[in-house]
Amino acid sequence: MSMIRSAATLTSFLLLLFLDVSAHASSEVTTPPTTKSFIVQSTDLNEATRLVRSVDGKITHQLEIIDGVAAQLDDQQLAHLQHRPDVRVFENSKLRTASHGTRRCEARIRTPLKVEDEVVRWRIKNRGTTPLTIDRIAVEWPEANGGLKWIKLVPEKIYTPNLPAPSAVIDSGWSGRRRDRTIQPGEKGRLKIKFENEAATDPNAYTLTVDFKQGCSATFEPDPLDDGYPVLETHYPARVNAAVLHNEGITGAGVTIAFIDTGNSMVSDTIDYNAAGQWRFLAQYDALADVLLDTNDFGPDNPPAEQDLNGHGGHVTSVALSAKRTEEGNYNGVAPGADMVSIRAFDDKGDSTYADVIRGIEFAVDYRDDYGIQVLNLAFTGPAVSFYWEDPLNQAVMAAWQAEIVVVAAAGNAGPDPLSIGVPGNNPYIITVGAMSDSFTPADGSDDVLASFSGAGPTLDRFVKPEIVAPGGHILGMIPWDSFRGLVYADARADFPYFEMSGTSPAAAIVSGVVALMLETDPTLSPDDVKCRLIATARAAEADDGSPAYSPFQQGAGLVDARGAIGSLETGCANPGLDVDADLAGSEHFIGQAAYDPVSQTVYIEGFGHPWDGSYTRDANPWTDANPWTDILTDANPWTDFTVDANPWTDANPWTDANPWTDANPWTDANPWTDANPWTDSDMSETLSINTWVDRE
Repeated sequence: MSMIRSAATLTSFLLLLFLDVSAHASSEVTTPPTTKSFIVQSTDLNEATRLVRSVDGKITHQLEIIDGVAAQLDDQQLAHLQHRPDVRVFENSKLRTASHGTRRCEARIRTPLKVEDEVVRWRIKNRGTTPLTIDRIAVEWPEANGGLKWIKLVPEKIYTPNLPAPSAVIDSGWSGRRRDRTIQPGEKGRLKIKFENEAATDPNAYTLTVDFKQGCSATFEPDPLDDGYPVLETHYPARVNAAVLHNEGITGAGVTIAFIDTGNSMVSDTIDYNAAGQWRFLAQYDALADVLLDTNDFGPDNPPAEQDLNGHGGHVTSVALSAKRTEEGNYNGVAPGADMVSIRAFDDKGDSTYADVIRGIEFAVDYRDDYGIQVLNLAFTGPAVSFYWEDPLNQAVMAAWQAEIVVVAAAGNAGPDPLSIGVPGNNPYIITVGAMSDSFTPADGSDDVLASFSGAGPTLDRFVKPEIVAPGGHILGMIPWDSFRGLVYADARADFPYFEMSGTSPAAAIVSGVVALMLETDPTLSPDDVKCRLIATARAAEADDGSPAYSPFQQGAGLVDARGAIGSLETGCANPGLDVDADLAGSEHFIGQAAYDPVSQTVYIEGFGHPWDGSYTRDANPWTDANPWTDILTDANPWTDFTVDANPWTDANPWTDANPWTDANPWTDANPWTDANPWTDSDMSETLSINTWVDRE
């Protein structure tokens, strides 16, 4: 039977769905345009491949992680497969954002320089869309190098007259043709200068500025962590108590975060290099083309290709990892010492499919040991139209969790209503992150609020989500101004290259950074241990009377606390009753503790209460004077005898307790949903999407 689905919802304030496991889609299919892309699953990869080939379908993706393939099928081929009892078919849903704009004239000299005997080499990259022609070169060098003999833009010499030490400005007397001085769009040109004597190896001994006829300039920057751009205070590392850990030398060193997104903008060397000045861009996998780029000699002298013309991936990466430092020594990013792997599953327009994202997850699992991948950041959301265990993307996410990778996902920006958390944030195993805002007053915690856009639970499977919240309002991160998002959201520009982005995407990136800090201090932590300690030490927002300011369906356990999580010794408090091995094997599935009371029209947690009527309010001052979200711990030795105040949401873990699924209707008491079957064959257009920017809060 078909497993192709579309969502049916009520417009009531609870927006609750009826899910009946015994109801499946009709076998009648509307005529699709020629062929469409589907995910076909069977007992294993080989059987899925055989079955698709038996109906002459065209396979486009091998997805061993979910025992399936992606294939192009027409309606007749689809009908044949749908009627097989050993086959599950899903539409290969698309992800879409608007197109990007034209890139402006932009050049950059990459660092560090390379010295070979008498020759010093710089790499110049044309990051724009038009050719750049060198018009002027100003260079200074140590007098011990002797005179300048020639300049070459490999492979052509562009200047040959000898010049005495120790400086020169060259704006005439060029050798060869003008096109020999031209760098094409996207090209990484190599500029070599030969001196009379052996060249000094200290990069700080040189300065180099190259001007182009098109109006661009590029300057050599000997410090790989000084990109010459303004440095702004980002505040969020301090808000989540990561800044105090940075001061103690904890930066996430030795931990690799993989980002499945639009790529990495590489707008600053503080992304390519970690806090210790070491190259940290370990790999760049293009899931759209199924290509691992620059695998043999990836590094400073062979940097990755500029991929992210959208901007979303670059912003998310910089929030988690930026090693930029203010004059006060504060890092911009949460885990400035961590390494990264960029997995591009979304194209320049922000478009992708389930199959491409699943292929990206499979890459992270397959290359976990090669690159030390311990954290997987997922900042995208699609509609939840099935039980979590039936969704192929969620199956891949569970496989990553099973492989000991901590998966952090955004709650999505469809809040504040209940049931607004989609895929993969609805997965009960992983860490789902909502967003709060400091109301544009980072120094004043008294007016902090839960962001109105933050996705809220419960999930369709009765689990309480999100687990935690993190800053997500007007978050400063770095992207090029001429990226798609930079052009569309021009009003969000701060000093170049900063943009203010609101959403649960940066909130998820902040938590991924916190997880890296935790794993640096204790690499033996399992994903369940990490989740347990994050929940156990999160700080719930309280109203003046001491009651929770927000429901656990909105704020989970509360705001993430990096230092509290690192100091915690809690174990066994996450995912009680869940069994990822049994879930993936199909032998057992689970439901959560949420229930619905039709009399009061509230959702609550069975055995624990905490009723919520689905409303969202912004109390003028929902926190007490001793705001637990902003208190900075001052324990002289946080690694021993560390305790935090008891958290009413975590004492018994009410939102993560799970029961085996045994009933066709996972909701108890009266059913508030319609009887409409959410699965139809006629509507298979459900999509995922990168979490778009929302109005700044």
